[in-house]
Amino acid sequence: MQKPIPNAVRDLFLFLIAFLGFFATPVFAQHPFDLIEKTQRGKINWSRFTVQATGTGTLTQKQNENASALTLSAAKDAARKNILSTLEHLRLAHHRTVFQILEKNRRITEEIEKILQNARVIAQEYLSDKTARVVMELSLLGAFSQLILPAELKQIESVKPIVPPEETPAPFTGLIVDAAGIPMKPALVPKIVDESGKEVFGSAFASRDSAVQQGMCRWVVDVAAARQVPRVGTRPLVVKGLKIRDGEETTIVISTADAARLKSASEHLQLLRKCAVAIAIGPGMH
Repeated sequence: MQKPIPNAVRDLFLFLIAFLGFFATPVFAQHPFDLIEKTQRGKINWSRFTVQATGTGTLTQKQNENASALTLSAAKDAARKNILSTLEHLRLAHHRTVFQILEKNRRITEEIEKILQNARVIAQEYLSDKTARVVMELSLLGAFSQLILPAELKQIESVKPIVPPEETPAPFTGLIVDAAGIPMKPALVPKIVDESGKEVFGSAFASRDSAVQQGMCRWVVDVAAARQVPRVGTRPLVVKGLKIRDGEETTIVISTADAARLKSASEHLQLLRKCAVAIAIGPGMH
């Protein structure tokens, strides 16, 4: 009669299967309603302000010692290069991309390369041919935004009211723009204008600190998702986007009446400084 397998051995065996299975399949922390823009080398998650790319590493010569570490290091280097290539596609504003900045400023390129050293490994695996593959992710917030956002986006200090605020709550806690069906594209520095072309929200309104820490606005696929965004609060003003401004795919036009509704609240400047804005542009970029 065959002896039963001891429980400790069986549990260890099952643990190893689960452990190895985790590394066999990359895991992506991505919400089904995130706004994703794919490029040739990676993808931009505009809802979470991250860039993700995959890298593969192989040994260029036969070497037994430290083979795993060498292939993993090569895979990370390849992933970082793919992230940098993807970053070049990032839109700052109308007809302005990160590539145009890097092309003219070697110092910023070098600083971004330093930031890339802190890119996070979110999945890794070793393949049967002894190559390694990793998926890495870089946050566009914090250090990257501080480096890349334009100088005109300045720190705006909150203005304290001279008289005590009234007990009545603000009429709304944030702004949601419904741009579904409009060919708007996400950018790090978007702009909202009224029908006369007067700026309602943009770099002149947002505080740099808020933009660096959370982005100038939260990009989402629909209004339902926008309502779940904490920054717009529980009573957001929801307005309909009418169109993009002629030739400017990162600038959206709202009605003059809706712009007036926004400005009618004395708190609206504080909300804009805090970037309490979400823009829903539909799932077309998936």
